Amino acid sequence: MKGYVWAQNDEQYQWTVSIISDPWWHKAGVKVDSPTGGILGEKPMWMEDGERTTVENTKRLYPGLYASGMAANNVQGGFRMGPIFGGMLKSGRKIAEIVRKDLGQ
Repeated sequence: MKGYVWAQNDEQYQWTVSIISDPWWHKAGVKVDSPTGGILGEKPMWMEDGERTTVENTKRLYPGLYASGMAANNVQGGFRMGPIFGGMLKSGRKIAEIVRKDLGQ
């Protein structure tokens, strides 16, 4: 992604990146790989399903943009959860493998 601009305290920063991985979900402003092309939002708290779907929903959303962790559930409409049984770790491991493959390594 070229020309990515980030502004903080009236200062702007610009750089070129190959990937962005977001475990908390910040708005990307692009159509993403979800049932609606946008952010579905999280469903109510359901810890068991939330842990499972955190890993299942971890994926590439757009070329160079990846969602893992709670962001994956937020984008795909999964259940909210308190990631206490390893879902965040498993999601991070999964997204690292997806990115590695996408970068051809």
